[in-house]
Amino acid sequence: MLPRHSPGRSTITAGRYIDRFEKRNGEWRIMVRRTVIDEDLEGESHWPGGEPAAAFPTGAWDETDVSYARPLQLDSPTPRWNDATG
Repeated sequence: MLPRHSPGRSTITAGRYIDRFEKRNGEWRIMVRRTVIDEDLEGESHWPGGEPAAAFPTGAWDETDVSYARPLQLDSPTPRWNDATG
């Protein structure tokens, strides 16, 4: 998602979680979570377009973002890039 404060530029930080799980009362729980940053990139950017992008949901800064969908389903309603770009 493009930052709101820098039109035409974006920063992408990629990382991962490394988790240690433990079973408690019959349920698996995360006991320790470490976050590792693998790379941090900044550069010119533009909104995705074309057929490949149309298949993916767009990110949003409000409750229309797919991360708010509960319960999350493969067909949870969400805006798509083809809707955003016309």
